[in-house]
Amino acid sequence: MARFKRRLWFGAALVVLVLLGVGGWFYYNIYMTSGFALRHAEAFYFRRLQVAKLDEQGTYRFFYITNRRAEPGDAAIEKRFGNEREAVLKFGLFDTAIQPTLGVGMIIDPTEWFQNEVIKLRDVEALDRPAFVEQVRAHVQNSPRRSLLVVVHGYREAFPSALRKTAFLGHVLDIDSPVLLFDWPGNQGSSLICHGFVEAGGRQRLRPILEGSS
Repeated sequence: MARFKRRLWFGAALVVLVLLGVGGWFYYNIYMTSGFALRHAEAFYFRRLQVAKLDEQGTYRFFYITNRRAEPGDAAIEKRFGNEREAVLKFGLFDTAIQPTLGVGMIIDPTEWFQNEVIKLRDVEALDRPAFVEQVRAHVQNSPRRSLLVVVHGYREAFPSALRKTAFLGHVLDIDSPVLLFDWPGNQGSSLICHGFVEAGGRQRLRPILEGSS
């Protein structure tokens, strides 16, 4: 009986060691080798997302509309938008640098390193409505299908994080279309009424803005 238990423990330990070895081999070859980084860099270089591309260093331009209330002060605009909403819509753009090695797997890493090192906000600029509409229209006209991807975000989310996650979504989808973030602050609670605001009211408010009417 004792010999059987020893063999059982030995077999279990052997299985664990084999699994650890296989897991380590996959992790090294997929995440740690220079070949993996090179493949991601090459895929990044030949991306389809060209209409939003500003330079060869991986900086892309996105747009935002938000009804967050901006706190007064001299801080950067993305840091002054809080979680309170108001009736006035604010318009703007944000240029984002994305590291070439960023992969889909990075979505499970919400750490400070992901927030500040992999996706960096280069410039967040407020625009008046005419300038905003002009820039968005120009990007839409330059896209192959004259399309616009609208991302609704902001529920229980800080504004800088919503910007970075929008850039990440554009990176993952890799479609040659300008991306517009419609951002609303997360102080509305979790009722179905709030969901209805996003699904219905959000679309109703965006359409006249982009069409140039009041």
